[in-house]
Amino acid sequence: MKIKEITVSKSGVIPIASFSNLKPFYSATAELNEKDDIDECMTKLEDKLDARFAMEENKALIRLIKKQFKNVGFHKNEKDGKEYPRESSIMDWDKEWRIPIHELKQYGARGTIVHKISHLFLTENEWFDPNGMEDLQDEVNLLLSGNLKLHWKDCSHKKFFEKYRKDIGKIEAMEEVVFNEELFYSATPDLIAPFQGLKSIIDYKTGTYDFAQLASFAACVKGIKQLVVFPVGKCDNVSGYKKPIIKTDWKKDWEEFVEKRRKFRENFGI
Repeated sequence: MKIKEITVSKSGVIPIASFSNLKPFYSATAELNEKDDIDECMTKLEDKLDARFAMEENKALIRLIKKQFKNVGFHKNEKDGKEYPRESSIMDWDKEWRIPIHELKQYGARGTIVHKISHLFLTENEWFDPNGMEDLQDEVNLLLSGNLKLHWKDCSHKKFFEKYRKDIGKIEAMEEVVFNEELFYSATPDLIAPFQGLKSIIDYKTGTYDFAQLASFAACVKGIKQLVVFPVGKCDNVSGYKKPIIKTDWKKDWEEFVEKRRKFRENFGI
């Protein structure tokens, strides 16, 4: 008897859906050639269905987390179709903010403006006025009307980049999402580029910084030699800027992030 085609199916129950249990069913059929090994072909089909089922489990869990926890974000990896938790959520989901949320948003708006116009300076070699940029109007309005009276002009980004632009080599990526498939998380480094000759993860900071965050970026990118913080916040130095903060050994910082990742998985199941 010659078998011309095979069909493999898989069904199951996913108990973590937002409203009730999901019961997905998948089926796949393959036509065979005379030289095909039936067992090998069936294994390949089963692997494909297992991957689809895992993706469905991922989607169900993410929907539930998004519904219950507004401060946890994800990035979709087009490579496997799954949504990966963001590094920022892993770092901060359990953090107790000691300032009101409306003030926190003002600090965030200033950081967004400084990041954007600094990126433009690196690519266009020109400083743009945020007041004339449509995609920054929400941030500009928030600062101008905010009780903290914060302003991007109070930061030292202009002096800093005019001093250190020559030390930044060819830019490999700028705010592009990267993934760590082993620990299953995503991240968005400000800049991936050589700094003073060494391939670096570079992060602009208008306030505090944490090298565990930069270490998580580095673990998503091959060939990183150093972590670099550009301190572009307020500066009282006579020069008008602070020096870059560079780290070439970040083992302990990486271990700190790995522990945070473990706790995140323990709490959210992903």
